[in-house]
Amino acid sequence: MEKRPTFGQWVKVTWLDLLTLFAVGVFAFPVYYLAFPIGVRVFPLDVHIDQNNSTSTATSVIPPSLAYPARRQMVSNWLIAIIAIAFPTIVILLMQIRIRNFWDLNNSLLGFCYALLTSAAFQSTVKAFVGGLRPNFYDICKPDIEHAKNHNKTGLNGIGFRKDMWTKDVCTTTNDSSLRNAMQGFPSGHSTTMVAAMVYISLYLNAKLKVFANYHTPLWKLVALVLPILGAVLLCGTLIIDNTHSWYDIAGGATIGTLVSFAAFRMVYPSIFDWRINHIPLNRNMPFDGQSRRDLVVTTRAGWRSPVMENDATSVSNLGDDGLEGENDAGLRAANGVA
Repeated sequence: MEKRPTFGQWVKVTWLDLLTLFAVGVFAFPVYYLAFPIGVRVFPLDVHIDQNNSTSTATSVIPPSLAYPARRQMVSNWLIAIIAIAFPTIVILLMQIRIRNFWDLNNSLLGFCYALLTSAAFQSTVKAFVGGLRPNFYDICKPDIEHAKNHNKTGLNGIGFRKDMWTKDVCTTTNDSSLRNAMQGFPSGHSTTMVAAMVYISLYLNAKLKVFANYHTPLWKLVALVLPILGAVLLCGTLIIDNTHSWYDIAGGATIGTLVSFAAFRMVYPSIFDWRINHIPLNRNMPFDGQSRRDLVVTTRAGWRSPVMENDATSVSNLGDDGLEGENDAGLRAANGVA
């Protein structure tokens, strides 16, 4: 794992992952634009008939939660994509100025790609086949109850307990793309992407800065750890402010992004939270030997980044929660006030 491979050697060991990443990416985008929802979604439209002599006029009352105005997003799709891709990549590259290990760079970037593309494919599939109404649905749909009389393709209009449930047949908009998008609110793709990216880079920062380790870390490291999460929360919050998504759309996307990023990080590093080993890149062909290392991190405090010698490797199974060895280091434990 220490020797940098040639490009051909690298492709030989990573080609299957690269092919899979490409396949996942190719799958995610067409399924979002081409797949059709499972079943027919109905939505409430409370219709009142006002009798006036021999004529009657149909008026409708709609739920306020789906009647917000359709307006431009505060943060564009492209900007969110650029931030989600560029920020973690730049952080990982900057870390390599100190770490200088090819396989650590390889694992961290591949893990990031795992998190981003897998979560994107997951949410795209759920969004395309299940979906949900956005808060601005009615403003885009522009429903007219009379429209259903001539466009009742599903036969599901005017159904339910009070006959107040209708389908998109009542929509008068001619923009099919916008209407389709208005019915694909769950889960939020923006929150999935942002949370997957920022949670992954936070896990990486925790491992490399040793924020939660065997010594009292400075506050700036905690700030560095939570800043990506804060950025993700703020960007997700704009989706509520501009009425693009409901809170549960964002919660669903954030859950997907978090779970996939945890899984992706664990695939390329031996632990998520164990500070003794969560900075060591895993080998593809050899099992992790349980040996802790003091290099491959950015911090230099508390003995981290000490030169790694063959006799300096310490078995994780022989370490206590305080990071000191067992019976062989009883004197060192006593010197540190550890019983």
